[in-house]
Amino acid sequence: MKNLPSAVFMLVIIASLPVSAQFRFVPYDGVPQDVGGSGEALTDIDFARFPGMARCMCDEAGFDPTLYLAVYYDGQLEDTDVYFYLGNDCDSDAVAIDEQCHQLAVINLSDFNRTQVLEIPINYLVDPQEGVCSEYDSGSSTVYAFVGDKNGAATATYAITYDTKAPGPPEEVAAVPGEDGVSISWSPPESGGQEVDYYAVLCMTIDGSPVDGVSDEAPWNDTVGICGAEITVDGTSVTASTSVERCPEGGVQEGAQPSSCHVCAVVTGTSNSVRISGLENGRGYVFGVVAVDDMLNASVISATVSATPEPTTDFAEHYRQSGGSASGDYCFVATAVFGDIDSPPVKVLRMFRDRYLLTNGPGRTFVAWYYANGRSWARWVEGNTFMRIAAAIPLILVTPFVAILLVLGLWGTALLLFSAVYFLRTRRISR
Repeated sequence: MKNLPSAVFMLVIIASLPVSAQFRFVPYDGVPQDVGGSGEALTDIDFARFPGMARCMCDEAGFDPTLYLAVYYDGQLEDTDVYFYLGNDCDSDAVAIDEQCHQLAVINLSDFNRTQVLEIPINYLVDPQEGVCSEYDSGSSTVYAFVGDKNGAATATYAITYDTKAPGPPEEVAAVPGEDGVSISWSPPESGGQEVDYYAVLCMTIDGSPVDGVSDEAPWNDTVGICGAEITVDGTSVTASTSVERCPEGGVQEGAQPSSCHVCAVVTGTSNSVRISGLENGRGYVFGVVAVDDMLNASVISATVSATPEPTTDFAEHYRQSGGSASGDYCFVATAVFGDIDSPPVKVLRMFRDRYLLTNGPGRTFVAWYYANGRSWARWVEGNTFMRIAAAIPLILVTPFVAILLVLGLWGTALLLFSAVYFLRTRRISR
């Protein structure tokens, strides 16, 4: 019993310690509804990608905050002030809190009989001291609650991550025109250090106008969409203009910020090509590509390319008009030899064309040459039994090899050939 006073003393100290679980923070995209606003609670996914560069710049320019924290308290109500700060290490003895951290609010604990709301300016989330937006791959700041003494231990904390650095623009953008459309391809960004969640292809007519009837939803956040202003930053000077031209002519330019009205297609970050359909044959178009990261920060526009859709020559139609009867998705000779578009050899050769010939420049050149000459060869083969047999022999010989190539791939086929040669040489030596 002689240790009872010490035990009681320790219980008193423990009971007086702040309990972080008494405070609960819920992020909202506006003033919460239960305090008269129209904001909605953010899901974990939405909140994780919320604090990006566009919202940071809107907050720095002085527009209404875009992030709010509803603060709930389930402890005992007292006439004690609660100090809320934003920053890092705000509860450290080595930090002068008002110099290193940004004060958000001072709320009396007795007022927590109802929901309290903190405005979280994204610019101070990124830079708690000066509130200046900068490009960071990723970072975090913490909301601290100090009950009674702002220089004491924090009663509750709530960490918020941000990412304000956009990926670099896509590289090696190329355009291949076709009928009523253009195929656009690109390589991933070489700079930026960010993972790409989406690619957006922008397009305009050669005279700089948006393309009617070809559009998609922009997958990024920008200041125009967030706060209705175009915002530029020059050093520490922030300029905002609410006189926004939503779809400026000539908006697809290398190095420019993308405009949502020029989006023609959106694909996932694992893609490297897309076909833009619904274009007008004979009319020139300009294309650019932007990369968008998981925080919906968009790169500047890539190097631009131009292309003009043109009607493509239907070689099969020409072939039939010239008297040919075989049909085989342009596999004229093989179809004429084997007599059926769905015969296994024709299917194998057609797959080889699509997988190995049409995926590279020399292969496409060969296919175009074949299309230009194949229909006349097929007519010749169809009308001559001897030529049909002569044409069948090399096709029969080559088709199994092509089938192996399709199944095993280049490296697998090469390994199989090497093994076969090695086996034959070993067997010959053993004799």
